Amino acid sequence: MTDWEASKIVQRYIDKRHGADDLLPVEKRLLPAVLAKHSVVLDVGCASGGMYNMMRSLKPDLRYVGVDISATAINYALRRYPGVGFLNADAASLPFEDGAFAFVHSRGLLCHAEDWRAPLREMLRVADSEVMVDIRLCAQAYVRPHGKIPAPMVFVRQSDFEGELTETTFCQADVVKRGAGGDNPYEEAVYLVSV
Repeated sequence: MTDWEASKIVQRYIDKRHGADDLLPVEKRLLPAVLAKHSVVLDVGCASGGMYNMMRSLKPDLRYVGVDISATAINYALRRYPGVGFLNADAASLPFEDGAFAFVHSRGLLCHAEDWRAPLREMLRVADSEVMVDIRLCAQAYVRPHGKIPAPMVFVRQSDFEGELTETTFCQADVVKRGAGGDNPYEEAVYLVSV
């Protein structure tokens, strides 16, 4: 059993974030326009599959595949949403061909990946058109040891993150939250990237 399997965060996503009312303001603002253009979506870090139901409320004919490192969460998603493509997979090594998905979505994953570059590169690799990710940006990169969840909180310099996007053609960033990280305040930003 991995740390993710034993964590309270798996239960949190089983209990919450499954309905259209659970969409966050930035998701309500960005997802309708993105989903209007794309019918095939990969959700990286899908937890128990709630984003499938939220996206489906915006686009009923959506073809969706969700991946997560937690087998517990994936098993729950398969039971809750039978017939939907959920896979237990590592975001740093996605089992898909280059450009397999028109739209790749990931929220709440990179902020827990000490090697955030590997999953980001994989998402960009398997995307054919657009990628939506969130990241915590600050002036000085650092890693805060884990507390309530079994992973650290990763804070990245904006120039380092945007340096990874050199092969992309368009990037929109929305700041959705500001926080205090001791002497190093941060912003949580959602990026919509065209590849």
